[in-house]
Amino acid sequence: MRHLHQAILSICKRAENYHRDDLIASYVDVGHIFTVLSTPENQVLFGRRGTGKTHVFAFLGNQVASRGETVIQLDLRTLGSSGGIYSDPNLPLSQRATRLLVDALQAIHDAILEATVEDTSGQYDLSVIAPHLDSFLEAASEVAVIGPTETEKTEVRRDEGSKSCG
Repeated sequence: MRHLHQAILSICKRAENYHRDDLIASYVDVGHIFTVLSTPENQVLFGRRGTGKTHVFAFLGNQVASRGETVIQLDLRTLGSSGGIYSDPNLPLSQRATRLLVDALQAIHDAILEATVEDTSGQYDLSVIAPHLDSFLEAASEVAVIGPTETEKTEVRRDEGSKSCG
């Protein structure tokens, strides 16, 4: 029983701690989520920690890559710094959100450049792609919020009363 307990405790709780091949091999398409995410329409996938978002994107990325397409995957938790501009309440929300968007676009640029440089198949020509990436990066650095913005404030109240079962 002790070995079973140790085995259970050693299981990684976060998908990003697993090797990508293990995620792909253990993927089970529940409720046709893969089919929905595979459509050309825009999708938003959200959920609490541990609900399988990283797992499903690892599988989806593998399927797309198996068709010869390039896949880039960004971990938005690694953008910027946690104590930086994004959480500074003294800066307007529009400025913080714009900075986050610029950082995300720069991360996309870097991932495409890395995929191009590391390409061994000859599918990509850096001399053709580099000028487009330079233009993309220049445009990304010029992102700005122009015009009036609106702020919506919401308040959540929770009933502090006791709950019991039975």
